[in-house]
Amino acid sequence: MRSKATGASYACLSKRLYCSRPKATTGLLPNGTRHHCIIQYATRKSHQKQALCEKHPPSRGVRASSSIATFRGIDIQSQQQAEDLISSLPITRYLRSLTPPGAKFTESRPYRDMHPAARTTHLVSASLLGPTKLSTDPVFFLQSDSVCKVIAASYIGKDICGHPGYVHGGLSFVLFDDVFARCAAVVFRSRVGMTASMSVEFRAPAVPDRVYVYRAEIVKQEGRKVWVEGQMRCLRSFAVDEMSSRDVARDDALSIEEMEGTLVAEAKALFIEPKNTEAMVRLYPV
Repeated sequence: MRSKATGASYACLSKRLYCSRPKATTGLLPNGTRHHCIIQYATRKSHQKQALCEKHPPSRGVRASSSIATFRGIDIQSQQQAEDLISSLPITRYLRSLTPPGAKFTESRPYRDMHPAARTTHLVSASLLGPTKLSTDPVFFLQSDSVCKVIAASYIGKDICGHPGYVHGGLSFVLFDDVFARCAAVVFRSRVGMTASMSVEFRAPAVPDRVYVYRAEIVKQEGRKVWVEGQMRCLRSFAVDEMSSRDVARDDALSIEEMEGTLVAEAKALFIEPKNTEAMVRLYPV
């Protein structure tokens, strides 16, 4: 068992070694310089992707909207099919029927709305969108009044599995992390929240080629800390006409289609607002 003296010596040695490393490798740059470097790097990546798209355009085209021009590999037909499935849900139709002023929820597409410097390097928008992966970017419905909630929907394709026929558990973690971060961004003054810890409990296998509805809600806040919880459900296979023929949901509670589906995962997380947010790029608009 290590003594206190040995532990202290080790800590001092580690500190000396860390402090002696060049600042260029440790990232210990002034906030303004670090922010500038991040923007420069993301801008180069964006230009490289744009040049690649012009040289080798996807065979079936990329959606022309400037807000998702960097989503390379999105297939128009696959995207429209996923959009139609999500739009046919009674819960989606209810949430879209709420019009301002007084609307509890606001629809957003976070991967389109996020800062361009982040969009070109973000794991989801830069790597996971595709006709057989996430066919379209997830839809968020955000409530930001007394209690911050998000109801999100996404279509998960067949080429994002771990074991064949089962969606990789890491994808559930990523989707939870992003929807939780969106909640945290609403309540923090800087609009920046970082994951401190997260636990995911898998309740049932997640299968591909299905629509998933997942929910997030802030359950506690203390200063620069917020605790968020959420659930993810896999909906049964359905056709657009079938779901469109159902009555619109009456409220934002758990919908019938969610209850008919399968609870695949539940998650809890702690998010913290960093102290030096000036050196960071905000993911979402203020």
